Parts: sequence; structure tokens; C-alpha cells
Amino acid sequence: MDTTRAESFGCYGHEEDTTPFLDSLAEQGVKIDRCVSQSNWTLPSHAALMSGKYPSEIGCMTRNSKFEFEKPLSKVLSEKGYSTIGITNVGFLHPQFGFDRGFDYYRNITELVPFEKGDVWKELKQEEWGSTKEKYGYFLTDRLKALDLKELANGAYYLLRNKLNFGDQGAKETNREARQQLKTHEEPFFLFLNYIEPHSPYRPPREWRKKFEGISRKEAIQLEDYDELAVLSGEGEMTSENMDRIQTLYDSEIAYMDSKIQGLYYWLQETGRI
Repeated sequence: MDTTRAESFGCYGHEEDTTPFLDSLAEQGVKIDRCVSQSNWTLPSHAALMSGKYPSEIGCMTRNSKFEFEKPLSKVLSEKGYSTIGITNVGFLHPQFGFDRGFDYYRNITELVPFEKGDVWKELKQEEWGSTKEKYGYFLTDRLKALDLKELANGAYYLLRNKLNFGDQGAKETNREARQQLKTHEEPFFLFLNYIEPHSPYRPPREWRKKFEGISRKEAIQLEDYDELAVLSGEGEMTSENMDRIQTLYDSEIAYMDSKIQGLYYWLQETGRI
């Protein structure tokens, strides 16, 4: 659950009902009260999770690092007879950083879809696309990349994916892909997922944006219009009112993610996989 703070869970004392499903799991199982992350961002944190080593020990400290640990958790389990499946939603877990090592199947769903000539409309009609806006956004950026207009393509991708898109940021596709892969891989299995919803920009689906406090789409965009580095360094300003509104959007993203994890968990139960 990328960028999800423990203090945002009901079972860890959060006042809002952000994680009803995960709270129920905590009641049934083991809740860890003291857990220390080895870094404050994606790449080194996941390197530590997959290796059991400090990021500094294995050279995973910078944006140019590559995870090259000889025996990551995925490889150990694969050698023990597990089907290993990884589905991620964040750029720093892309295969180019080495996190696919040891997995029988690994996909980073933030990648642009490669369209083949003659198959464009077939691809656009696939049911797994989250919305018309999303699928045509991917199509546009992919076509621009084919023309080698890299900067223009990146700009179009940012606009369509981040500035205009509200709603699911990958959880639906993650769950769909997980179900599909588990149908084709033998048990026992190791399933590694990374949900990106709680990461900024905070764009929860409309019904979830209204869950804790009514925040309009326009206001959500305006709330992001600040210099984050300036605020963090103390040179910029952030009003307490705006901070509370941003916290509300963050809570809404976590609540939406909680519902998606619940859906996948129930499917695993119904199909006898857990």
C-alpha cells in the first residue's frame, strides 16, 4: 500500500473510517505495533523488503540504483516451488530497476500499452480499460512516442493521466491482473502487489471523494497547486485549512484502496485460494 501511513488506519487510532476491511483483518490476525521502514521512498524501501538487508548494504539508495540482490524473497520462494507473481503500480518498481528478479510473472501497470499496427482499435476496445479518457490517453501518448516526440508525449501523458484523470489509479487493473494470473499459475503462490492510490496526486473516485467531506473536482486540483519543496523547507506556506482538506483527500484514497483489497481478498476466499 504505497505511501500509506500506519496512523491512517482505524486499528492504529485514526478517527476516520478509512480502513474498515483492514481493521477487521487486524482483529482476526496479528497486528504489529512497532514496524520501522528502512527508507522514506519506494526503491530503497522495497529493496529492504525483498532482501532483508539495509538499502545501504546492497547499493539501493538513489534514483539510479538497481536492485541486484542475488537471492531476493521472490527467488527463494520460486526455488521452494512457489508460483511467484508481482503486479506493481509505481515507476520505481519497474523491471528496469531489477524488481522483477525471481518472479515467474511480473508487470508494472504504469507502462504505456504497446500498440501493434492494425490492432489499434482492437486494443482500444478491451474491457479492462478504466475509462474512455484513459484508453485514448494511452493511445495518444503511445502514438506520439512512435514519432519520437518524447517530450511532447511525456507532457501529454502527464496531462491525461494526472491532471485530467479522476478515479481509479490502478487498483482495478491490479485486481483484474491478479485474478487472471492466479487462474493460470499453480499453487502454492506468492503474490506481491503494490497499490498506488494513496500516493499524490489525490484523485479518488467521486463517491469516495465525498465519503468524509464534499470536495469538488476543481477544489481537489486547486489544493495541489502549491510548491511542495518550499513548504517542506519552511520557505512556502500551507494553511491549516488546506492541509486538512488534503488530508481528507488522502483518507479518501486509502478508503478506496481498502475496498479494492477487500474485493480481491473475498475472491481469494471464494475460490479456495486462502
